[in-house]
Amino acid sequence: MKGSQDTAKKPVDKQKEKLEQELFRLRLERDAYREGFEKERQGRIDAEKQRSILEQQLIDINTRLQLALEQLQKNRNSRFGRSSETTDSLQLQWLFDEAEVTVAGEGQEAVQEEDEATVVQAHTRKKHKKHDLTVLPASTSVLEVDHTDECPIPIDPNTGEAMVLVDKRAEDKVGFLPATTYIERHLFPVYAPLGYDGDEGESLRSVSYPSGSRVLKGVMVTNSLASEVMVQKFCDHLPLYRQQDIFARRGLQISRQSMAQWIIDSAKRLQPLKDLIHKEVLQRRLVNMDESPLKVLHEPQREADHQSYMMVQVGSGGGPPVVDYTYDQHHNANVLGSLIEGFTGVLQTDGLVGYSVAVQDGGEVCTHIGCFSHARRGFTALGKGAIGKESLSFIQRIGKLYSIEKSMRSRWDDGEFANEQAFVDERVQRTQPILQQMHDLAQKKVTQVLQGSELQKALNYLLNQWPRLSGYPHHFDATPDNNSAERFTRPFAIGKRQWLFANTASGAGASAMMYTLLENAKLSSVNPHDYLWAVLDRAPLCQKEEDWQALLPWNIDLGGVQEKKASIVAARPLEGRTKEYTIRGGRY
Repeated sequence: MKGSQDTAKKPVDKQKEKLEQELFRLRLERDAYREGFEKERQGRIDAEKQRSILEQQLIDINTRLQLALEQLQKNRNSRFGRSSETTDSLQLQWLFDEAEVTVAGEGQEAVQEEDEATVVQAHTRKKHKKHDLTVLPASTSVLEVDHTDECPIPIDPNTGEAMVLVDKRAEDKVGFLPATTYIERHLFPVYAPLGYDGDEGESLRSVSYPSGSRVLKGVMVTNSLASEVMVQKFCDHLPLYRQQDIFARRGLQISRQSMAQWIIDSAKRLQPLKDLIHKEVLQRRLVNMDESPLKVLHEPQREADHQSYMMVQVGSGGGPPVVDYTYDQHHNANVLGSLIEGFTGVLQTDGLVGYSVAVQDGGEVCTHIGCFSHARRGFTALGKGAIGKESLSFIQRIGKLYSIEKSMRSRWDDGEFANEQAFVDERVQRTQPILQQMHDLAQKKVTQVLQGSELQKALNYLLNQWPRLSGYPHHFDATPDNNSAERFTRPFAIGKRQWLFANTASGAGASAMMYTLLENAKLSSVNPHDYLWAVLDRAPLCQKEEDWQALLPWNIDLGGVQEKKASIVAARPLEGRTKEYTIRGGRY
């Protein structure tokens, strides 16, 4: 019985063993499959991570490429583009490859539909420029050249006889005699005691000089020649070493060191006049300010490669326009604040942070407004193509502001406005929709453009400066830009290309003085040479502020200079003199 049970149990055990073996095999397969699945899943995860890394790298590469293309386009536009910032619809069409770039009405963005016909602007021809005629005063010397003896006598075609002289036809041509040299001999009385005998020697003799020493005391040249040196340097941008060579060709041995000393000495003596001009600037309703870098080789406790600055202030409104140049080692808020101390009008500048800090530190006694010309440069610098198209809307709107300003100023000149407030009210009304749309568009775009791109920088500048940019319509004397100040940095910048740097701080300060005097003379339509000549002549007689007031360009009387010119024309060589003149300095 037991044997039969054992026999029956064996197949069951074998079956169980087979099942266990099968289960073990299946478990091995399961574990192998699970391990393979985990490897495959981890591989997919690793591949996804790698793909994300590559995608991010691609985004970074595209970003750097976009930034590089923007910078390349900006540099090309800066190097090869137009230097003028003025644009019109034709220029924009060329620049942006747009068939329609004009704003369709105030405050509306120009839109080009796909089915819209291409607009071709009609051909226009520039008017011939009207040339100004040369007009010389009636006192101008006239040299008559009679060609009667040189001309053939015409024959009468009717009779065959020679015609007779009945009149002469005159044609005037302007002549120029370069730098006529003359000697200005100054005679001073010599006194001696009563009963003086010439044999007693020179010790008892006394030479009397006019009260008040010359600005250039003891130098060998007249104020006229010194003025010419300064005008050629600061108006005609002719460096002193070139003037030295020019004088040498004319037989005058004048070193550039001497000429430089004349400029510095004149600047010291004329400082009260410059202080008065600065005071006049701060009395105007609007002051435009700008600065230009300058290298000065020898400054106390500074390296030669450090940057110094020439600040320019232009005052207008409430009096004759006036400009003042100031040299300083820095252009921080403290320096800028000292230049507008006590000013209560409207200050217009670029986006330099120092101006904003200076106004805030000054208790906001003046109103600070910005410059759309600087804001526009960030957009126009992007140039042609897809990069530049993003900035087109802003360029159009800024251009519209300029168009409104131009038309309204023309109407003001024609007397169409009752008063300044009427002008301001209309300008605010016409510009407000454009300004609002520009601001809204900038806020929208700045979150959409590429981070760190040139377009984002332009938008950030526009938004950061917006409280000041949008303020100009409320002030009659203000315009959309600060170009009136930038125009007066141009003479200094052109001159700097010739002489590159200043040697000392006193020389840089003297340059600021001369630019101030000569640019104000030109601004007041006064001959710079005659003005500086008159100032050097009359400055020693100035005792109080009223005396200096009379030397301001819009107040000065140049009658004395004209009389001296007439005397020079009438001067003749001394009769009987054969010995050459040796010119030296003296006591006067």
